[in-house]
Amino acid sequence: MGLAQLRHGSQRLCSMLSQSTLNHRTGILSLSREFGYWVGPNRLPPQAAGGSQSQSSMHDGNEYSPNMFTIPTVPDRDRHGATIYFDIFSRLLKERIIMLSGPIEDRMASTIVAQLLYLEATDPTKPIYMYINSGGGEMHAGFSIVDTMQYIKCPVSTICVGLAASMASIILISGERGSRYALPNSWIMVHQPSSGMQGKASDLAIHARQILRMREQANRLLMDNLTKPYTMEQVEKLVENDNFFNASEAVDLGIVDEVIHGGKPINHGSGDLRQKNNSNSNNNDKPTGPSPHPAPKS
Repeated sequence: MGLAQLRHGSQRLCSMLSQSTLNHRTGILSLSREFGYWVGPNRLPPQAAGGSQSQSSMHDGNEYSPNMFTIPTVPDRDRHGATIYFDIFSRLLKERIIMLSGPIEDRMASTIVAQLLYLEATDPTKPIYMYINSGGGEMHAGFSIVDTMQYIKCPVSTICVGLAASMASIILISGERGSRYALPNSWIMVHQPSSGMQGKASDLAIHARQILRMREQANRLLMDNLTKPYTMEQVEKLVENDNFFNASEAVDLGIVDEVIHGGKPINHGSGDLRQKNNSNSNNNDKPTGPSPHPAPKS
């Protein structure tokens, strides 16, 4: 075999390996963008620049997007004792923790719904913990999450971290009664829905009727889930404008059940993992599990 043939074969092999790596990386990107995060080097994916960035420029460029960040990976061990690595959100999902962050839209809602269904399939008796930090979003997408939370058998505990506004506040209040929490510096905002619909006058009238029906649907859900009795007129007045409440005010209003301060476990039903760990420590045994999050006693 001549030198030219060897060089040609080597170039083809390098090209195939490079394309395989790029396809694998693009697949990781497509999955990570479902969560709104960036896996790998801090570079823009091709869609982030409106489709103008080619695969080759993604492969060679060095642009940075402030809206995307690297997902940390954490080590764990499989049943054979071998070290494996999870992205942090998959590791939290293993502990039955779901992170609801960012704008609520169809793709994000599908991801949350899928996680809820998966956790119910793995164990329908254990609770699920949903941490919410969102400014709201599409009502249809949000209601798909709410309906799934109420459809599955697992109790879903909701915890507000940062902000739960608009549709996110509806999801927060739809958690298991007695297990809806807010951290001390979090904020909750409620208001009535808005629409940016444009088009013919007849279509605008149809959408106006629909958004009024959805407002009534959201108000009824609020009224049914508030811990204190409210009439529909009181709820309508409450959401007439943007109303912000800190954690303590949200408890007084009845949106959440309790403000969680540092060092206090989130109790759900019969017990929590932190109490188990303390018990194990008193017996000079090492606590099992990497997370202090609660779990029902077996």
